[in-house]
Amino acid sequence: MRRFVFGTLLLIGICSMAGVVCAQPGGKADEKAEPKPPINEVLNPLNEAFRARNDANAVTALEAAVAAIKQEDRPAKEKTQILKAVQVGLGNRNDAIKMATANALGRVGPAGAKPLVKALKSKPIRKNREVISAVIDALGLTRDEKGAVTALLKIVTSDKDWTLRALAGRALGNFDKTVASGNSRKKICEKLIQIYESIQSQASDGKDSDAVRKHTAIQGDFVSTLRTLTEEEWNSAADWRKWFNKAKRKRWPNPPKKKPAKS
Repeated sequence: MRRFVFGTLLLIGICSMAGVVCAQPGGKADEKAEPKPPINEVLNPLNEAFRARNDANAVTALEAAVAAIKQEDRPAKEKTQILKAVQVGLGNRNDAIKMATANALGRVGPAGAKPLVKALKSKPIRKNREVISAVIDALGLTRDEKGAVTALLKIVTSDKDWTLRALAGRALGNFDKTVASGNSRKKICEKLIQIYESIQSQASDGKDSDAVRKHTAIQGDFVSTLRTLTEEEWNSAADWRKWFNKAKRKRWPNPPKKKPAKS
């Protein structure tokens, strides 16, 4: 017993002198939290990449910025400052940087939705199919039930470009039962079924080539999102309408409440 105690004390002493963190018998070694980089180390590379229009460096800097925004122990004021610096990339002349910025804002979460919604009205973004597609996709990634859902539903129901309607429909698939309220999911499904039913009716006899084109554009993405949000497996618009007319009278469950983090 004495040898065990002496050996343990000797080991602790050696570790202390060597500056090593040792695990106690039966326990775990102390783990230090990853240090957060100073805000200047986040902002400077980002600003420089944007100024130089260097898309490779911008991607790296945006990754660091997203990570910094998500750090729980970083002050809210700094997070806001970094977020403002990130959204500047949406106005960059380099389209690759615009797309990378959109994706970064999407991964930030709900806080990234507002600049993305604003970007939908930007003429330089609207005129580039790849860029506007990236913005629409990023809005889904934010999982913001307010601004993002409203903006995506507006595209679904009224955009002149039916390919963008399809992309918005697909983006709405991010709002499943784990994140979106029952009422939000019900509203999304109602709009998707309404559009899908209308265009399928027009395209059913194959004579209206424009309706057939629109139906082809949206069918896959709309049905995929409907299945994700409802966990049903219908395919035709008629079957979805029949199901929804019954389901809309019921209460759709809300996401489970998040448990508080253990201290």
